[in-house]
Amino acid sequence: MLAEWFQYLTTPCPGFLRALGYPQQIIATQARYRRCKKAWRPHLEHTKSVILESALESTGTKRAVILGSGSLLDIPLAGLSHRFDQVELVDILHLPWVKRHALRYPNVRFHTLDVTGVCQPFFDQVASVKAFGNGAADPVESRLPQTYPKPLSQSLNFDQVDFLASVNLLSQLPMMPMAFLEKRGQPHCSDEGMSFSRALITNHLLWIKASAVRTCLITDLERRVCNLSGEEMVREDALYGVALSEPDREWIWDIAPHPEINSHQDFRHRVGGFLNLH
Repeated sequence: MLAEWFQYLTTPCPGFLRALGYPQQIIATQARYRRCKKAWRPHLEHTKSVILESALESTGTKRAVILGSGSLLDIPLAGLSHRFDQVELVDILHLPWVKRHALRYPNVRFHTLDVTGVCQPFFDQVASVKAFGNGAADPVESRLPQTYPKPLSQSLNFDQVDFLASVNLLSQLPMMPMAFLEKRGQPHCSDEGMSFSRALITNHLLWIKASAVRTCLITDLERRVCNLSGEEMVREDALYGVALSEPDREWIWDIAPHPEINSHQDFRHRVGGFLNLH
């Protein structure tokens, strides 16, 4: 815990991202991986396999973009670097050690980007409501994204994106904004919160389809809680009701086997891999 806390304190980060909890989440995810490495291994291998399978079917080899590169645990960086002239790793925050790890690949670049386009406006709006009290606009309803960001070829000045992968990101997009909101007394399961979450997910799907010739998607589909006998106790839609077609590949991610969160329960995600959304 002390190592995680020190890493949190020493990680450069804009104030609004720190307030929304992004560095805490990234560091905590890395720590959970260390504790649950054996349970996570099949998920990470499946993810890398789907990305490479999709990438190898790309007709262009000039530029690849990976959204949600995170700690690079689930990114087949060596294979992508060999396949494409340029590999762009995009995330809302890149930890310093991740950048150091990628130095061995001279054609890899990092881009810091909030792919939702709403995190800072969302934070500013919620903060203003908190500061000024009654009479301010509802922080969720007033920030429902009505349009999706410009394609990556425009927003990051890319000449062409031959291959794009959104990696274990889609279901995560609403989580930090909604957790931030709930801490301020507004439940994430409200109608406005659910609409906001669905809008973020829908807009991301539209955005990535418009951003590359070939688009790979890997995402949680369901979250499940099981008892020690394997009996399913809880099942919830990870995409807030946004429907997808049948995935090309599917597997279970044992994200938090007991006693990681609960000594009597295992937490699992059903994950889908889509080789090409087009």
